[in-house]
Amino acid sequence: MPRKSGTGCVTCRIRRVKCDEAKPCCQRCITSKRQCDGYLPGDSTVTRRQLVEAVRELGVIGPVSKALTQYPGQRLSPSQVDSLSLFDVFRKLTAPSTASFLPSNFWTGELLQLAHSEPAVWHATLALGALHQKHELASQGAGMDHRVDVFQRLANQNYAQAVTHAQALRDPHRLLSLSLALVSITNMMGRWSESQVHITAGHRLMLQAKGHPAVKLAAEMLMRLDLQALTFSESSAPYPYEEAPDMTDITKCMRAAAIENYEQAGTALFSLVRRFLLADEAVGMCTVEQVNEKLAMRDILQDLVDWEFKMAIFEKDGPTGEPAAMSVRLYHALLRGMLAARRFGPDMRYDDLLGYFERIVACAESLLLAIAAREPRSPLSLEPGIIIPLFVVGSRCRHPVLRSRVIRLLRNINRQEGMWFSDGAAEVCAKTMTIEGQTILMGDLPPLAPIEDIPWEAWSMSRVQPQTSLSWEGIERVPEIMRVRETLVLVTTEQRRIDVTFIMSSGDDIGSYGGTRSESVTY
Repeated sequence: MPRKSGTGCVTCRIRRVKCDEAKPCCQRCITSKRQCDGYLPGDSTVTRRQLVEAVRELGVIGPVSKALTQYPGQRLSPSQVDSLSLFDVFRKLTAPSTASFLPSNFWTGELLQLAHSEPAVWHATLALGALHQKHELASQGAGMDHRVDVFQRLANQNYAQAVTHAQALRDPHRLLSLSLALVSITNMMGRWSESQVHITAGHRLMLQAKGHPAVKLAAEMLMRLDLQALTFSESSAPYPYEEAPDMTDITKCMRAAAIENYEQAGTALFSLVRRFLLADEAVGMCTVEQVNEKLAMRDILQDLVDWEFKMAIFEKDGPTGEPAAMSVRLYHALLRGMLAARRFGPDMRYDDLLGYFERIVACAESLLLAIAAREPRSPLSLEPGIIIPLFVVGSRCRHPVLRSRVIRLLRNINRQEGMWFSDGAAEVCAKTMTIEGQTILMGDLPPLAPIEDIPWEAWSMSRVQPQTSLSWEGIERVPEIMRVRETLVLVTTEQRRIDVTFIMSSGDDIGSYGGTRSESVTY
C-alpha cells in the first residue's frame, strides 16, 4: 500500500512548513501573501517529491490541486493545460486590470479563493480568462485570427459548466459571488437578458445572505455592477427601474464614521451616483410623489457633502498619487456635474457646465496615463471605469473642441469595461454630433487646463464652478430643436453593430421630448 503524503495544502507541503488546513485557503499562505494552491483529495498518495516535480512540469500559476487529482497516473491532458492557462490569464490579467481603477479584493482575492473549492466558480474564472484572451486579440487587430473563435468556444463551454455546477451550490454567499462572475461573463458576451437575470439573482441572494460576515465585499461589487447595468440599459433588456432595490446595506456602510481607503471611498461614491440616477429617473417618470423625490435628492446631496468632508480628512496630507485617487475625482466630477445640471429644463442648460465637462475629461486622461505606467497593461475591466463619464461628456457637451477630443479618445483607447465598449460609445457620440449638425475636428486640439485642486470641503460651502480653458466665444451653439435628448441602444456584439434610437428635443423652453430618429453604427 502506498503511504499517504499528508493533509496540508500543496503550497505548505512543498515549502515543508506546518499547514493550518483552513479551507478553501490556509491562513498561513494568506498571512505570508503566498498563493495557496489548494488541497489534494483525502485519499491522495502523491508525495512531496512528486508534487515538486509536477508543479515544475505544470509551469503555470493556478490552484495546482485541480491539475494533480490524477497525478501521477497520467500526464496533464490538453484540456487541463488549457484550463490552467485560462485561470492564469484571469489571475494575472483580468482580476488586476479590473482593480486598477479602484482597489477590489473581490476579484483579486475572494473569487480566486472560491475557485479552489467550488467547480462553478472555477469554470466561471476560466470563461472570463478566455473572454479576456479574445478581447486582447481583437484589441491588437487580430479579430479574424482563428484563436478568437477558439477562445469564444472555450468561454461558452466554461460558462455552461459554471451554470450547471451552480445547481449544486446552496450557500447564499458563495452563490452571490458566483452570480457576480456570471454577470461579468454575460456582459462581455453581450447576452444582455442573461446578465439581467444574474443581476436580479444577485440582489435576491444578497438579501438571503444578509448578516453573513463575508457578504459585504460581494454586496459592494454587486452595487458597482448594478450601476454599470443602470447606465447601459440596452433596449432588449432595459434596466428595471421600478424593481431596483435600494441596497440599504451599502448606503449604511457608506455612512461609516470615516473613510479609511480608496476602495471604501469609491464604493460609497458609486452608491451615490446610483441613487441619483434612480431618483432622477423616478422624478422623470413621476412614479412617486414629487415631495418624496425632493426629499430623496436632499438626502443624496447631504450624503455627498458628508462624503466630501470625510474625504478631506482622509486626504489631509494630500492624495496618494495612485490611480484610485484620480478615479474618485472622476466620478465625483460626474456626480457634481449632474447635480449642477438640474433635472428639468431645455438641453441648452448643459452649455453652462463646460468646467465640469473639462474636469471629467482631464481626470480620465490622467487616469489613463497612471494605469499605463503600471502592470498589467490591459484594456479590459469588469467594472465601471472611464467610458461611462466620457460617454456622458460626448453626449451632453456641445462644445466641438471638447466633444471631438472625447470621441477621438474613446476611439483610440480600444477598451472594454463590462458592458461598455469604448469604440461603440465613440460611434454613438459621433453619430449624435452629426445629427446635431457638428463635425469632428481633426488635427491638433488645444491642451486642457490642469486639473484644479479644489478642496473637498469647498464643494459644499459655495457654488463651485470648475475652471475651463475653453469658452463659447466665436462658437456656434447647437439650437435646442436640433439637440438629442436621449439615446436608446440595441447592441449586437457579434456583428459589432448598434441600432440607435435618438429622441430629439421639441425645442420648447421646458425641455419636452420631440420626435425620434433611428440610425445604425458599427464599431
